[in-house]
Amino acid sequence: MEKLNSFKRAFATATVIAATLAPLTMTHADDCAPLLSDLFQWGQAQPGSNVSTVGVTLASNQATFHGQPRTLVSYAEATLKYYPSRFIGFRRFPASFSSAGSSSYTGKQYFSDRTWFLDDSNVFDGSQFNGPFIFHDNYPFAPKDQYGNQATDPLNIAINWRLATYRVTVSSPKWGFSYSFVPECKANVMYGVGDGETLVTLSLGTRGSYAPPR
Repeated sequence: MEKLNSFKRAFATATVIAATLAPLTMTHADDCAPLLSDLFQWGQAQPGSNVSTVGVTLASNQATFHGQPRTLVSYAEATLKYYPSRFIGFRRFPASFSSAGSSSYTGKQYFSDRTWFLDDSNVFDGSQFNGPFIFHDNYPFAPKDQYGNQATDPLNIAINWRLATYRVTVSSPKWGFSYSFVPECKANVMYGVGDGETLVTLSLGTRGSYAPPR
């Protein structure tokens, strides 16, 4: 009888633990389902001949790089174009929103460790320099360096429905890296960890759909 009671207590304890942990072990695709389902349903509802897009803003933060201490924050904006589900040959491609495929959609990524060069004597209105020259180079997220070279990197972002879940993919045309994750959502902001070291957040912006010029 004591063994039976012990078994019952153990079973009851296991049941309580399972019920407690169940919400924590659910697939996190459900967290973003309302936000992303609405986006994809909107894309699907647009005329097939239209170009349908949504703006997206990405911010990332990391404390290490390849296991070594390194703090870096980035900011990027891109335009994602809707691609319906389709077959190419015998291969099926799921519906997606992606900035890849056109340079006009590719994002521009700014970095906190690329500082910009400001000359206080220039009011940036085309007027001449009126010295003395006062230089500052500690402003982050530079669009260009002090020599006029581009300080941003191109970045592609894609969101697709794959294997019964939504997935975000971030890739760099310049450096060749790519990572993806199943996003979680809070306050209509998606977030996840890419490449094991980078915390990524994404927010959706303005939608647009128009017939391309003929």
